[in-house]
Amino acid sequence: METGGTTTYTRTSEAHALMVEDWFSLRGDLLDKTRGSLMVVATVIATMSFQVAVNPPGGTWSTTTVQEDGCPVDSCKVGSSIIAYTNRNMYVALIISSTASFSSSLGVILLLVMRPKYNKS
Repeated sequence: METGGTTTYTRTSEAHALMVEDWFSLRGDLLDKTRGSLMVVATVIATMSFQVAVNPPGGTWSTTTVQEDGCPVDSCKVGSSIIAYTNRNMYVALIISSTASFSSSLGVILLLVMRPKYNKS
């Protein structure tokens, strides 16, 4: 009777050991897939926030404009954002949020790229 109990216990512990080993191997694959997905998401966010800063909504002034040509102030410089002159508060909020998202996504990208160097023994 004791032998059967010991055999059952041994089989259970071997099965448990195999389950733990399988879990750790799957965990490594899952971490690699998660790291890859985070890299894609961070890259897309960085790209979009950079694009918003380079090409703002509403466009830019194509020529240096004076008040008679539609500029809301005395003179609008070529290449500057139209929304910066028409709605200053919205423009400042846009630039702050774009800068914050760009900086944080670059931080995530750097952490994901540097991570394997810290794991190696």
